[in-house]
Amino acid sequence: MHDKYGKQGLAILTVALDAPAEKDLIAEANKEIARHPKLTRNVVWDGPEGEWQTKLNAISMPVVFVFNAENRWVKRLPEKHANGDEKTFEYSDLDNLVEPLLKKK
Repeated sequence: MHDKYGKQGLAILTVALDAPAEKDLIAEANKEIARHPKLTRNVVWDGPEGEWQTKLNAISMPVVFVFNAENRWVKRLPEKHANGDEKTFEYSDLDNLVEPLLKKK
């Protein structure tokens, strides 16, 4: 996405949610992050194992939070059904959300 929208001001923050004790998974995440040097910020979750699900109100990964140019939260993907289950989403949904926000700049 950064290749497509970076020149229009898209900033991306990635958070690796692997347990800190999972050194191999952290190393793999860092290797993947290194393949994308244009990403704005890359961090590793260092809270207690499983806490991110509560903090992010998430059942599974990925979870995407979209903010506008004024740093205001716009939407969370996946959205939740009324019963709390997460709806599936495609990355094209993210494109459809981000494109108009970048045009408002």
